[in-house]
Amino acid sequence: MRLTTKGRYAITAMLDVAINGPAKAVALHDISNRQSISLSYLEQLFSKLRNAKLVKSQRGPGGGYLLAKSSNAISLFDVITAVDEKIDQTQCGGEMNCNDSRPCLTHYVWTDLNTQINDYMKNISLENVISRDEVRQIIEMRDTKNLSYLGTKENNFDTPIYLDYSATTPVDPRVAKKMSECLTIEGIFGNPASRSHPYGWDSEKLVDEARKNVASVIKADTREIIWTSGATESDNLAIKGAAYFYKEKGNHLITLSTEHKAVLDTMRYLESDGFEVTYLDPNNDGLLDLNVLKKAIKPSTILVSVMHVNNEIGVVQDIEAIGKLCRDKKIILHVDAAQSPGKVPIDVEKFNVDLMSLSAHKVYGPKGIGALYVRRKPRIRLQPQIHGGGHERGFRSGTLPTHQIVGMGEAFKYAGLEMKSDNIKIKKLRDKLWSGLKDIEEIYLNGDLEQRIPGNLNISFNYIEGESLMMATKDLAVSSGSACTSASLEPSYVLRALGRDDELAHSSIRLTIGKYTTEDQIKHAIKVLRESVSKLRALSPLWEMYKDGIDLKSVKWTSH
Repeated sequence: MRLTTKGRYAITAMLDVAINGPAKAVALHDISNRQSISLSYLEQLFSKLRNAKLVKSQRGPGGGYLLAKSSNAISLFDVITAVDEKIDQTQCGGEMNCNDSRPCLTHYVWTDLNTQINDYMKNISLENVISRDEVRQIIEMRDTKNLSYLGTKENNFDTPIYLDYSATTPVDPRVAKKMSECLTIEGIFGNPASRSHPYGWDSEKLVDEARKNVASVIKADTREIIWTSGATESDNLAIKGAAYFYKEKGNHLITLSTEHKAVLDTMRYLESDGFEVTYLDPNNDGLLDLNVLKKAIKPSTILVSVMHVNNEIGVVQDIEAIGKLCRDKKIILHVDAAQSPGKVPIDVEKFNVDLMSLSAHKVYGPKGIGALYVRRKPRIRLQPQIHGGGHERGFRSGTLPTHQIVGMGEAFKYAGLEMKSDNIKIKKLRDKLWSGLKDIEEIYLNGDLEQRIPGNLNISFNYIEGESLMMATKDLAVSSGSACTSASLEPSYVLRALGRDDELAHSSIRLTIGKYTTEDQIKHAIKVLRESVSKLRALSPLWEMYKDGIDLKSVKWTSH
């Protein structure tokens, strides 16, 4: 029998509320700290528990959650079913072809066992558990010794080591300084669209300089750079804008199943509006097979959208080959390049890219600002998605945020100037990290190692859930996937598209290195990860079965 993360964490969290909250609401962040369960995970679990009327929320100061019933009236079975969890156990089957109408000799052993297990879970209440002497001893031990089983801090660093540079990057101090000069009365604070006085002229000059810096990194003309609020808006403007403008020519769009949600959700929206979308799976290494793309193209295909650098696994697609194919077929090519600047060379002319989405905060610039490259020759037309003033050549209305644009321009300037030296340093650290981990048993690297940006490692540790590993490594700030989806309880859709099964997809963490990462931090990360993997596997019955030589893929699980 096994109970996976949702069920175990839900029961643990409910026990915490029962222990700490009979007379007051219990805050989720307190549960998170006490039980080493991520806050985002708890938020999703408690949403389900509230819908099942097992807990009730209390807002305002001192807010949190209370049990909706007495701890005697809530069974473990209630909690498990509330979070859509199922208890799995082995069943007879296989060549014996056992079923209810034609049972094998042991059939009723397993059905009786199943009934007894469910009855047991129904008859054990939260109160039964927390009143046990063993549980009380654990509580006392934690209170007196401040014990944290797997997250004990042995770190001499002031804060957790940041290894999540693909989620966001800190702003470069040089960038922040330049931005700060565009905010106050002493600085250049004017509206760039105010062309009747020097305040507007000075701001416009800085915006033009930033536009030049961004264009230089991707080898574009400055007139082809359109400011947006970030890569998500750029993706929406590019895909929706092109689809609606060229819909008379066709209604078929192509993308990859491993794209960022900003692309996938936009595509799904267009499907609801009558467009046809083909989602291509990559090879097991995360890279697109060009022949698969060729076969997917139809006479009605008007746009292909492919991410340059994947945000989860860091692989780099052959945009030059894809661009040549699209240009030959007269199909618009959109590229989400949010993760590319400062990591890989970009040349929109050489790559035959028509539309490219860019972001500042992945390149040591500020959040809330991005850009869209829109080709002028041959000219690409878009239907605007935001109206009101006709800014940015009519593509994107809205007052330009001078300080953010200046920040993006400076960040891209340094990305272009320092890419080579940064990549040498970061690749050395990435290789050191991988060398320190790759001999761990049942470890899998997700995505091609060579055709990959220097700072990314996405690793699956079999028989360990990524969420548990993150909680066990509190010294490290890492993620279990894209920051936009890592709060989800579901396995990474990117890893599933690579052919990883649910278990391996659930056991993955993403480690991304940046220019502020040090060698000492990497050494400590290796130590923490190796120790945590060892401790977690020592607690895993699946690991014990694997070590006993049981082929877990041959075990037949059934749900009740």
